[in-house]
Amino acid sequence: FSRRSKRNSIAKARLDVTRTPRNNVSIVLRNKPQPPKPLHNCTKMEALQAQVDAQGSKIRAMKEAIKADVASHSKEDLDKEIKELTALKEKMQALELEALDPEIKARFELLRSVGEECVTEAELRALCKRPGGFVLYDGFEPSGRMHIAQGVFKAMNVNKCTKAGGTFIFWVADWFALMNDKMGGDLDKIKVVGKYLVEVWKATGMDMSRVKFVWSSDEITNRAEPYWMQALDIARRTTIARVKKCCQIMGRLENKLTAAQILYPLMQCTDIFFLKADVCQLGVDQRKVNMLAREYCESAGIKNKPVILSHHMLYGLKKGQEKMSKSDPDSAIFMEDTPEDVARKMHNAYCPRQAEAAEPAAAAAAA
Repeated sequence: FSRRSKRNSIAKARLDVTRTPRNNVSIVLRNKPQPPKPLHNCTKMEALQAQVDAQGSKIRAMKEAIKADVASHSKEDLDKEIKELTALKEKMQALELEALDPEIKARFELLRSVGEECVTEAELRALCKRPGGFVLYDGFEPSGRMHIAQGVFKAMNVNKCTKAGGTFIFWVADWFALMNDKMGGDLDKIKVVGKYLVEVWKATGMDMSRVKFVWSSDEITNRAEPYWMQALDIARRTTIARVKKCCQIMGRLENKLTAAQILYPLMQCTDIFFLKADVCQLGVDQRKVNMLAREYCESAGIKNKPVILSHHMLYGLKKGQEKMSKSDPDSAIFMEDTPEDVARKMHNAYCPRQAEAAEPAAAAAAA
């Protein structure tokens, strides 16, 4: 009996025993408290999603009404409803971020830090949750010397992307450099420059364990049918006017384009789908052609659009230069510059002590 009493006292110290109306026993461990269940925002999310859907339908109806009768709704009313939709989407994004697993949240924030702009953050978060990882891509023309924006800055961004769980594919665009008349149109020289750029990235400290370099001339030749079928489908769904808007990606003016340069944006758009890229991780100067890829998805009924994660462009060293330029040696610091070259360029770089007033033309355009 004493032994039984001892066992009962130990059991009583360890357990809470409650009886239900049907005399079923429910036992809860005292000394081993269960971890709290994670809080879910499903109900809030569902309610917000319903509001977003309703607001979106309202805006679409207003736009249709305006098409039929311009006087049916004022621009101010439409802008007000769009602003409300934007606010609802921001609330949804905040809830999604709050509900993320800490590890996934850390990966998302690291990845998001790469881009000045992201289209869209919700899609990027979904990629971070994917168990098998995701694929990012950037393409580069082998077209001469490498400056620090392309060398050091790109290596830093790639390392963040791969650390966040991505595989990074570099599309070595040798045929594109040929179309853009780089290196005098000599494909052999273009290939040599491409190999040089790869070696510079290795020396810069880019983590190559999850990086692939794919040469466009080899891949397009070896898999010509899927590549050109994709290119033709994009071409038949895209107007010439829309293609011309993308031509700044080559640094060309619309009225001085060759036929080959008209093909360039269509082929660059094709690359995204050919490489099965989940994320376009290029500079903001490539935004228009990346948006073309998303527009193509809408017209072709493709559900999963490529996410656009556009990094900031490093300014040139001279006044008015939005980015460093290979064609102007004093506008950029190159990877093989001597310490004396770097010191001279930094000393001569445009850096006013005070913000300057906008030029009259620029001020008028802003107004």
